Amino acid sequence: MHIQILGAHNLESLQTRLTCMLLDNVIAFDAGALTSTLTLPQQKLIKHLLITHKHFDHVRDLLTLGINTRKEGMSMIYSIEEVLKPIKEHYLDGKLYPDFTKVPDVAPKFNLVEVSHDEPFEVGDYEVTPIKVKHGVPAVGFLVKGDKKSFFYSGDCGGEIARSLHDERIDVLFTEVTFSDESMDEAIRRGHMTPAILAGQLLELDPKPEKIVVLHMDPTQQVKIKQEISIFADTTGMDISLGREGQIIEI
Repeated sequence: MHIQILGAHNLESLQTRLTCMLLDNVIAFDAGALTSTLTLPQQKLIKHLLITHKHFDHVRDLLTLGINTRKEGMSMIYSIEEVLKPIKEHYLDGKLYPDFTKVPDVAPKFNLVEVSHDEPFEVGDYEVTPIKVKHGVPAVGFLVKGDKKSFFYSGDCGGEIARSLHDERIDVLFTEVTFSDESMDEAIRRGHMTPAILAGQLLELDPKPEKIVVLHMDPTQQVKIKQEISIFADTTGMDISLGREGQIIEI
């Protein structure tokens, strides 16, 4: 499993990109930073997109990817009905940009594939299971299993990871920590995690992942997030790190 972190933050700036990952150059997890981080030849390789929820920072580059690769064959967009419906009705509706579920006429660029909670499906060489996560809107994370390795990408998640994973063994957990503990009230209100919330989930999780990578950080709070994460990691000996744009992780 060759994973590239394209975006590791919840805000875009000159130095930061919206949360997005790429598996084996062809499978995207969320679409916040696809066309802003990849060359045109790299974009043309993407054939599968797994979307966790409807928020703009996770779907933004669907339209630009559509226009950039419209002549390169169909790509599949997978998610639950509560995510695909607003994407189709309010984003791929043809009002601001073409409706890429219909354009080009001969072979539309995007095919929307509805999946269900806890029901595995195949994406390339992998088995993928959508798992419900706690957030402010309907959302899923994706459990990805290869022959010998696996990972879980939580998307935006306000906790309950331990319950969501149902004692699954995973090698790497990619999970959000948007705010520092100083912003705990805001995190809870908006369905996000802080280092303390993540720590509670990790202590409940059994078996524990070999590695945890933190994403979707608010860059204005990243220094504090890193400090708080480091204290917990040093205390428990767990391998927890902050993801970064351009980072490559081999599983």
